[in-house]
Formats: sequence, structure tokens, C-alpha cells
Amino acid sequence: MTERPNFYLLLDLDPKVDDWPTIEKRLKEKQREWSADRQGNPKKRRVAESSLERLKEIEVVLKNEETRRQEAKEAVLQLQKARQEQTRHAVKSAGHLGGVRSTCSQG
Repeated sequence: MTERPNFYLLLDLDPKVDDWPTIEKRLKEKQREWSADRQGNPKKRRVAESSLERLKEIEVVLKNEETRRQEAKEAVLQLQKARQEQTRHAVKSAGHLGGVRSTCSQG
């Protein structure tokens, strides 16, 4: 069994959003988007179909205040981890450039 995606991240929703009406509106927007994507390329179609299958679960988790807050906390942690990875990668990439020196003579 695969681990499910974080629903805040799946909905491209800021984890600071905590009110159900705003979340419900975003869920309906994504539902329309995913329905349209089912006609797209194979990768988008798979993601859309998988996401549409989770609609009821997304609603149950995010409608409940306690599970919604837990989901938001997990989204924050995942976003922080992703930023750390990006920073680590950028530093590593910049380190490769650090050894390059100019060959121009100074006058």
C-alpha cells in the first residue's frame, strides 16, 4: 500500500488556511481541474484519476477540525523538508562552481 499524499499539498492549499468553506471551495476547483485533466496526457490522467478517487477521503479529513489541523502540520513539515533539500542542492551545485577561476590576467 502506498502512502497517501498530504491533502493540503495535493490541493495546492496554504497550510495556514483553517476554515472549511475556503477549503471546500478549493476542493471544488481542484475537482473541476482534475476532471478536465482526465482527458489530458497519460501522466496527468493518472494523477487526476487518483485524486478524484480520494475526494471523499479528502473531505472527511479536512472537514474535521482535529484531522485538518494535523494535516496542516504535516504539510508544513513536508514543505520545510522540501526547502531544505532545495537549499542543500543549491549549495552543492554552487560548490561545484566555486573552483572555477578567471584566466584573465590582471593589469
